[in-house]
Amino acid sequence: MPLTPGSRLGHYDIIAAIGAVGTDPPFLAMELLEGETLQQRLSRGALDTTSFIDIAIGIADGLEAAHSKGLVHRDIKPANIFLTTRGPKILDFGLAKSGIGSSDHALTRATALAVTDAGTTVGTVAYMSPEQLRAQEIDARSDLFSFGLVLYEMASGKAAFPGETSAVISSGILQSSPAAMRTARPDFPPRLEDIVLKALEKDRDERYQTAADLRADLRRARRASDTVPAVASSSNVTVKATVTSRPQKTLALAAVGVAISVALGWWALGGRTASPAPAPTDLELVQLTTTGNAEFPAISPDGRYVAYVQRDEGQSSLWVRQTATDSNVRIFESDPDQPIIGVTVSHDGDYVDFVRGRSSNFTLWRVPFFRRHTRTVSDESDLRHL
Repeated sequence: MPLTPGSRLGHYDIIAAIGAVGTDPPFLAMELLEGETLQQRLSRGALDTTSFIDIAIGIADGLEAAHSKGLVHRDIKPANIFLTTRGPKILDFGLAKSGIGSSDHALTRATALAVTDAGTTVGTVAYMSPEQLRAQEIDARSDLFSFGLVLYEMASGKAAFPGETSAVISSGILQSSPAAMRTARPDFPPRLEDIVLKALEKDRDERYQTAADLRADLRRARRASDTVPAVASSSNVTVKATVTSRPQKTLALAAVGVAISVALGWWALGGRTASPAPAPTDLELVQLTTTGNAEFPAISPDGRYVAYVQRDEGQSSLWVRQTATDSNVRIFESDPDQPIIGVTVSHDGDYVDFVRGRSSNFTLWRVPFFRRHTRTVSDESDLRHL
Protein backbone atom coordinates (compact mmCIF):
# COMPACT_ATOMS: atom_id res chain seq x y z
CA MET A 1 0.00 0.00 0.00
CA PRO A 2 1.50 3.38 -0.93
CA LEU A 3 2.11 6.14 1.58
CA THR A 4 -1.20 7.84 2.39
CA PRO A 5 -2.30 10.90 4.39
CA GLY A 6 -3.88 8.61 7.00
CA SER A 7 -0.72 6.64 7.76
CA ARG A 8 0.26 8.59 10.88
CA LEU A 9 -3.13 9.14 12.54
CA GLY A 10 -2.40 6.66 15.36
CA HIS A 11 -6.01 5.89 16.31
CA TYR A 12 -7.36 2.51 17.40
CA ASP A 13 -10.24 2.69 14.89
CA ILE A 14 -7.88 3.39 11.96
CA ILE A 15 -5.42 0.86 10.54
CA ALA A 16 -1.85 1.54 11.65
CA ALA A 17 1.32 1.73 9.56
CA ILE A 18 4.22 -0.35 10.93
CA GLY A 19 7.00 0.89 8.67
CA ALA A 20 7.98 2.02 5.17
CA VAL A 21 9.73 0.04 2.44
CA GLY A 22 12.44 2.07 0.73
CA THR A 23 11.07 2.08 -2.80
CA ASP A 24 10.08 4.95 -5.04
CA PRO A 25 7.32 5.67 -4.25
CA PRO A 26 7.65 4.22 -0.73
CA PHE A 27 5.30 1.47 0.41
CA LEU A 28 4.03 0.81 3.91
CA ALA A 29 3.84 -2.33 5.98
CA MET A 30 0.45 -2.25 7.72
CA GLU A 31 -0.63 -3.96 10.93
CA LEU A 32 -1.93 -7.52 10.54
CA LEU A 33 -5.65 -7.70 11.27
CA GLU A 34 -7.68 -10.78 12.10
CA GLY A 35 -11.35 -10.77 11.25
CA GLU A 36 -13.33 -9.80 8.17
CA THR A 37 -14.48 -6.72 6.33
CA LEU A 38 -17.89 -5.25 6.97
CA GLN A 39 -18.73 -6.12 3.37
CA GLN A 40 -18.07 -9.81 4.08
CA ARG A 41 -20.15 -9.65 7.25
CA LEU A 42 -23.10 -7.97 5.49
CA SER A 43 -23.13 -10.72 2.87
CA ARG A 44 -24.72 -12.81 5.63
CA GLY A 45 -27.41 -10.27 6.46
CA ALA A 46 -28.10 -7.22 8.61
CA LEU A 47 -26.53 -6.66 12.02
CA ASP A 48 -28.38 -7.02 15.29
CA THR A 49 -29.07 -3.76 17.10
CA THR A 50 -26.28 -4.11 19.67
CA SER A 51 -23.64 -4.88 17.03
CA PHE A 52 -24.99 -2.06 14.86
CA ILE A 53 -24.52 0.52 17.62
CA ASP A 54 -21.11 -0.72 18.75
CA ILE A 55 -19.65 -0.85 15.23
CA ALA A 56 -21.23 2.47 14.23
CA ILE A 57 -19.76 4.24 17.28
CA GLY A 58 -16.31 2.85 16.44
CA ILE A 59 -16.51 4.04 12.83
CA ALA A 60 -17.72 7.48 13.93
CA ASP A 61 -14.82 7.62 16.38
CA GLY A 62 -12.33 6.88 13.61
CA LEU A 63 -13.87 9.46 11.29
CA GLU A 64 -13.74 12.08 14.03
CA ALA A 65 -10.03 11.34 14.50
CA ALA A 66 -9.35 11.69 10.77
CA HIS A 67 -11.42 14.84 10.38
CA SER A 68 -9.77 16.45 13.41
CA LYS A 69 -6.44 16.09 11.55
CA GLY A 70 -7.85 17.79 8.48
CA LEU A 71 -8.42 14.57 6.47
CA VAL A 72 -11.47 13.56 4.47
CA HIS A 73 -11.48 9.85 3.58
CA ARG A 74 -13.65 10.16 0.41
CA ASP A 75 -14.21 6.38 0.07
CA ILE A 76 -16.11 5.19 3.15
CA LYS A 77 -17.78 1.87 2.28
CA PRO A 78 -18.19 -1.61 3.82
CA ALA A 79 -15.11 -2.95 1.98
CA ASN A 80 -12.98 -0.29 3.69
CA ILE A 81 -14.14 -1.15 7.21
CA PHE A 82 -12.53 -4.14 8.90
CA LEU A 83 -14.17 -5.86 11.88
CA THR A 84 -11.86 -7.18 14.58
CA THR A 85 -12.61 -8.60 18.01
CA ARG A 86 -11.67 -5.21 19.46
CA GLY A 87 -13.85 -3.15 17.15
CA PRO A 88 -13.87 -1.74 13.62
CA LYS A 89 -10.88 -0.35 11.73
CA ILE A 90 -11.13 2.14 8.86
CA LEU A 91 -8.93 1.04 5.95
CA ASP A 92 -7.53 2.50 2.75
CA PHE A 93 -6.81 6.21 3.02
CA GLY A 94 -5.47 6.10 -0.53
CA LEU A 95 -8.09 8.61 -1.71
CA ALA A 96 -7.95 10.74 1.43
CA LYS A 97 -7.27 14.42 0.96
CA SER A 98 -5.64 16.75 3.45
CA GLY A 99 -7.32 19.96 4.51
CA ILE A 100 -5.57 22.80 6.28
CA GLY A 101 -3.35 20.34 8.15
CA SER A 102 -3.90 21.52 11.71
CA SER A 103 -4.69 19.18 14.58
CA ASP A 104 -7.00 21.81 16.10
CA HIS A 105 -10.31 20.19 17.08
CA ALA A 106 -12.07 23.06 15.32
CA LEU A 107 -11.15 21.39 12.06
CA THR A 108 -13.95 18.92 12.74
CA ARG A 109 -16.31 21.68 11.76
CA ALA A 110 -17.26 21.08 8.16
CA THR A 111 -16.56 24.63 7.05
CA ALA A 112 -12.85 24.13 7.70
CA LEU A 113 -12.58 20.96 5.64
CA ALA A 114 -13.26 22.00 2.06
CA VAL A 115 -10.50 19.87 0.56
CA THR A 116 -11.66 18.65 -2.86
CA ASP A 117 -11.64 21.02 -5.78
CA ALA A 118 -14.80 21.41 -7.83
CA GLY A 119 -14.75 19.32 -10.99
CA THR A 120 -12.96 16.37 -9.38
CA THR A 121 -14.84 13.12 -8.69
CA VAL A 122 -13.23 10.31 -6.68
CA GLY A 123 -14.66 7.43 -4.67
CA THR A 124 -17.06 4.51 -5.16
CA VAL A 125 -20.30 5.54 -6.86
CA ALA A 126 -22.64 3.49 -4.63
CA TYR A 127 -21.26 5.24 -1.53
CA MET A 128 -20.75 8.77 -2.83
CA SER A 129 -22.43 11.85 -1.43
CA PRO A 130 -24.57 14.07 -3.67
CA GLU A 131 -21.81 16.68 -3.73
CA GLN A 132 -19.26 14.06 -4.77
CA LEU A 133 -21.44 12.92 -7.66
CA ARG A 134 -21.84 16.53 -8.79
CA ALA A 135 -18.05 16.96 -8.65
CA GLN A 136 -18.49 19.83 -6.23
CA GLU A 137 -16.12 20.91 -3.51
CA ILE A 138 -16.51 18.50 -0.59
CA ASP A 139 -15.78 18.53 3.11
CA ALA A 140 -16.09 16.19 6.09
CA ARG A 141 -19.87 16.06 5.73
CA SER A 142 -19.39 14.06 2.53
CA ASP A 143 -17.84 11.26 4.59
CA LEU A 144 -20.85 11.40 6.90
CA PHE A 145 -23.28 10.85 4.02
CA SER A 146 -21.21 7.87 2.86
CA PHE A 147 -21.24 6.65 6.46
CA GLY A 148 -25.03 7.03 6.43
CA LEU A 149 -25.20 4.74 3.39
CA VAL A 150 -23.10 2.19 5.27
CA LEU A 151 -25.33 2.51 8.35
CA TYR A 152 -28.45 1.91 6.26
CA GLU A 153 -26.91 -1.25 4.84
CA MET A 154 -25.79 -2.41 8.29
CA ALA A 155 -29.34 -2.03 9.59
CA SER A 156 -31.35 -3.38 6.66
CA GLY A 157 -28.94 -5.71 4.89
CA LYS A 158 -29.71 -3.85 1.67
CA ALA A 159 -28.23 -0.89 -0.19
CA ALA A 160 -30.01 2.40 0.39
CA PHE A 161 -30.00 3.14 -3.34
CA PRO A 162 -29.79 -0.13 -5.29
CA GLY A 163 -29.27 -0.28 -9.04
CA GLU A 164 -27.73 -2.31 -11.83
CA THR A 165 -25.70 0.58 -13.24
CA SER A 166 -23.79 3.56 -11.89
CA ALA A 167 -26.28 5.87 -13.59
CA VAL A 168 -29.25 4.33 -11.77
CA ILE A 169 -27.45 4.42 -8.42
CA SER A 170 -26.35 8.02 -8.95
CA SER A 171 -29.89 9.06 -9.82
CA GLY A 172 -31.18 7.47 -6.64
CA ILE A 173 -28.62 9.22 -4.45
CA LEU A 174 -29.33 12.58 -6.06
CA GLN A 175 -33.12 12.45 -6.37
CA SER A 176 -34.74 9.64 -4.35
CA SER A 177 -35.35 8.80 -0.72
CA PRO A 178 -34.31 5.39 0.61
CA ALA A 179 -37.03 2.83 1.27
CA ALA A 180 -38.50 3.02 4.76
CA MET A 181 -36.44 0.91 7.14
CA ARG A 182 -39.55 -0.77 8.52
CA THR A 183 -40.13 -2.55 5.20
CA ALA A 184 -36.88 -4.49 5.59
CA ARG A 185 -36.41 -4.38 9.34
CA PRO A 186 -39.67 -3.84 11.29
CA ASP A 187 -37.91 -4.32 14.64
CA PHE A 188 -35.26 -1.65 14.05
CA PRO A 189 -35.51 1.08 16.73
CA PRO A 190 -37.06 4.30 15.37
CA ARG A 191 -34.47 6.40 17.21
CA LEU A 192 -31.64 4.69 15.29
CA GLU A 193 -33.50 5.04 12.01
CA ASP A 194 -33.77 8.79 12.63
CA ILE A 195 -30.00 8.93 13.07
CA VAL A 196 -29.46 7.08 9.77
CA LEU A 197 -31.89 9.36 7.93
CA LYS A 198 -30.24 12.49 9.30
CA ALA A 199 -26.86 11.26 8.04
CA LEU A 200 -28.50 10.74 4.62
CA GLU A 201 -29.84 14.26 4.23
CA LYS A 202 -29.06 15.36 0.66
CA ASP A 203 -28.60 18.97 1.76
CA ARG A 204 -25.35 18.87 3.71
CA ASP A 205 -26.47 21.80 5.85
CA GLU A 206 -29.31 19.57 7.14
CA ARG A 207 -26.99 16.60 7.62
CA TYR A 208 -24.86 15.85 10.68
CA GLN A 209 -22.15 18.50 10.69
CA THR A 210 -19.49 16.44 12.49
CA ALA A 211 -18.75 12.81 13.23
CA ALA A 212 -18.70 13.75 16.90
CA ASP A 213 -22.35 14.86 16.73
CA LEU A 214 -23.34 11.59 15.07
CA ARG A 215 -21.36 9.60 17.61
CA ALA A 216 -23.05 11.44 20.47
CA ASP A 217 -26.52 10.52 19.14
CA LEU A 218 -25.45 6.89 18.79
CA ARG A 219 -24.20 6.83 22.37
CA ARG A 220 -27.45 8.34 23.62
CA ALA A 221 -29.38 5.71 21.67
CA ARG A 222 -27.28 2.95 23.24
CA ARG A 223 -27.80 4.38 26.70
CA ALA A 224 -31.55 4.56 26.13
CA SER A 225 -31.70 0.97 24.87
CA ASP A 226 -29.78 -0.18 27.96
CA THR A 227 -32.02 1.61 30.46
CA VAL A 228 -35.57 1.80 29.05
CA PRO A 229 -37.72 -1.25 29.95
CA ALA A 230 -40.06 -2.89 27.45
CA VAL A 231 -43.57 -1.40 27.37
CA ALA A 232 -45.32 -4.77 27.78
CA SER A 233 -43.54 -5.52 31.04
CA SER A 234 -43.65 -2.06 32.57
CA SER A 235 -46.29 -0.90 35.02
CA ASN A 236 -45.15 2.70 34.97
CA VAL A 237 -45.05 3.97 31.41
CA THR A 238 -44.14 7.49 30.38
CA VAL A 239 -45.96 8.61 27.23
CA LYS A 240 -44.43 11.60 25.48
CA ALA A 241 -46.80 13.66 23.37
CA THR A 242 -44.64 15.57 20.94
CA VAL A 243 -46.50 18.77 20.16
CA THR A 244 -45.62 22.28 19.16
CA SER A 245 -46.28 25.19 21.45
CA ARG A 246 -48.26 28.35 20.78
CA PRO A 247 -49.71 30.55 23.53
CA GLN A 248 -53.29 30.21 22.32
CA LYS A 249 -56.25 28.32 23.70
CA THR A 250 -56.77 26.41 20.47
CA LEU A 251 -53.24 25.02 20.50
CA ALA A 252 -53.51 24.11 24.15
CA LEU A 253 -56.58 22.03 23.30
CA ALA A 254 -54.72 20.50 20.36
CA ALA A 255 -51.85 19.51 22.67
CA VAL A 256 -54.27 17.80 25.05
CA GLY A 257 -55.92 16.05 22.09
CA VAL A 258 -52.58 14.71 20.86
CA ALA A 259 -51.65 13.52 24.36
CA ILE A 260 -54.98 11.72 24.75
CA SER A 261 -54.62 10.14 21.30
CA VAL A 262 -51.18 8.80 22.16
CA ALA A 263 -52.39 7.47 25.51
CA LEU A 264 -55.44 5.79 23.96
CA GLY A 265 -53.28 4.28 21.21
CA TRP A 266 -50.95 2.81 23.82
CA TRP A 267 -53.88 1.44 25.82
CA ALA A 268 -55.48 -0.09 22.73
CA LEU A 269 -52.23 -1.78 21.72
CA GLY A 270 -51.73 -3.16 25.21
CA GLY A 271 -55.32 -4.38 25.27
CA ARG A 272 -54.61 -6.83 22.45
CA THR A 273 -51.94 -8.71 24.42
CA ALA A 274 -52.64 -11.94 26.29
CA SER A 275 -52.62 -10.09 29.62
CA PRO A 276 -54.15 -6.61 29.30
CA ALA A 277 -51.56 -3.97 30.12
CA PRO A 278 -52.48 -1.36 32.71
CA ALA A 279 -53.25 2.17 31.61
CA PRO A 280 -50.27 4.55 31.72
CA THR A 281 -49.85 6.21 35.08
CA ASP A 282 -47.62 9.07 33.94
CA LEU A 283 -48.17 11.44 31.05
CA GLU A 284 -45.44 13.83 30.00
CA LEU A 285 -45.97 16.70 27.57
CA VAL A 286 -42.79 17.70 25.77
CA GLN A 287 -42.55 21.23 24.38
CA LEU A 288 -40.74 21.22 21.04
CA THR A 289 -40.91 24.88 20.00
CA THR A 290 -40.82 28.15 21.91
CA THR A 291 -41.11 30.72 19.11
CA GLY A 292 -44.87 31.13 19.34
CA ASN A 293 -45.37 30.89 15.57
CA ALA A 294 -46.08 27.14 15.25
CA GLU A 295 -49.60 25.76 14.97
CA PHE A 296 -51.77 22.89 13.68
CA PRO A 297 -49.57 20.03 14.98
CA ALA A 298 -50.15 16.54 13.54
CA ILE A 299 -48.28 13.52 14.88
CA SER A 300 -47.33 10.55 12.70
CA PRO A 301 -48.82 7.14 13.60
CA ASP A 302 -45.46 5.83 14.86
CA GLY A 303 -44.84 8.95 16.96
CA ARG A 304 -41.51 9.69 15.28
CA TYR A 305 -42.51 12.86 13.41
CA VAL A 306 -44.61 15.93 14.02
CA ALA A 307 -45.86 17.99 11.09
CA TYR A 308 -46.82 21.59 11.83
CA VAL A 309 -47.45 24.99 10.26
CA GLN A 310 -45.08 27.87 10.92
CA ARG A 311 -46.15 31.45 10.29
CA ASP A 312 -43.65 34.26 9.70
CA GLU A 313 -44.89 37.74 8.81
CA GLY A 314 -48.01 36.43 7.11
CA GLN A 315 -46.19 33.65 5.24
CA SER A 316 -47.10 30.07 6.16
CA SER A 317 -44.89 27.03 5.61
CA LEU A 318 -45.18 23.33 6.42
CA TRP A 319 -42.48 21.71 8.55
CA VAL A 320 -41.67 18.22 9.82
CA ARG A 321 -39.71 17.56 12.99
CA GLN A 322 -38.02 14.30 13.97
CA THR A 323 -38.88 13.73 17.62
CA ALA A 324 -35.72 11.74 18.41
CA THR A 325 -33.39 14.49 17.16
CA ASP A 326 -33.42 18.26 16.76
CA SER A 327 -33.91 18.03 13.00
CA ASN A 328 -36.57 20.32 11.48
CA VAL A 329 -37.21 20.18 7.72
CA ARG A 330 -39.39 22.56 5.72
CA ILE A 331 -41.30 20.52 3.13
CA PHE A 332 -43.63 23.16 1.66
CA GLU A 333 -43.96 26.95 1.57
CA SER A 334 -47.33 28.45 0.66
CA ASP A 335 -48.15 31.70 -1.10
CA PRO A 336 -49.16 34.59 1.19
CA ASP A 337 -52.68 34.58 -0.29
CA GLN A 338 -53.03 30.81 0.18
CA PRO A 339 -52.31 30.19 3.89
CA ILE A 340 -52.18 26.69 5.31
CA ILE A 341 -55.01 26.24 7.79
CA GLY A 342 -55.02 22.55 8.70
CA VAL A 343 -52.63 19.57 8.79
CA THR A 344 -53.01 15.82 9.22
CA VAL A 345 -50.83 12.75 8.62
CA SER A 346 -51.99 9.81 6.50
CA HIS A 347 -52.69 6.51 8.25
CA ASP A 348 -49.62 4.86 6.70
CA GLY A 349 -47.42 7.73 7.89
CA ASP A 350 -46.04 8.41 4.39
CA TYR A 351 -47.82 11.68 3.60
CA VAL A 352 -48.82 14.99 5.13
CA ASP A 353 -52.24 16.30 4.00
CA PHE A 354 -53.10 19.95 4.44
CA VAL A 355 -55.69 22.58 3.45
CA ARG A 356 -54.82 25.87 1.75
CA GLY A 357 -56.93 28.88 0.93
CA ARG A 358 -59.14 31.65 2.25
CA SER A 359 -62.85 32.25 2.74
CA SER A 360 -64.82 29.70 0.68
CA ASN A 361 -61.97 28.83 -1.68
CA PHE A 362 -60.09 25.89 -0.15
CA THR A 363 -58.01 23.12 -1.71
CA LEU A 364 -56.65 19.92 -0.15
CA TRP A 365 -53.00 19.07 -0.82
CA ARG A 366 -50.73 16.10 -0.18
CA VAL A 367 -46.93 16.04 0.17
CA PRO A 368 -44.62 13.10 1.04
CA PHE A 369 -42.46 13.41 4.14
CA PHE A 370 -39.15 15.24 3.38
CA ARG A 371 -39.96 15.88 -0.29
CA ARG A 372 -40.78 19.16 -1.92
CA HIS A 373 -43.23 18.26 -4.69
CA THR A 374 -46.93 18.38 -3.90
CA ARG A 375 -50.11 17.44 -5.63
CA THR A 376 -53.70 18.60 -5.25
CA VAL A 377 -55.99 15.99 -3.74
CA SER A 378 -59.23 17.95 -4.09
CA ASP A 379 -60.35 21.22 -5.64
CA GLU A 380 -63.73 21.39 -3.93
CA SER A 381 -64.82 24.98 -3.31
CA ASP A 382 -65.49 24.38 0.38
CA LEU A 383 -63.68 21.74 2.45
CA ARG A 384 -64.69 23.06 5.84
CA HIS A 385 -67.11 20.17 6.41
CA LEU A 386 -64.65 17.37 5.57
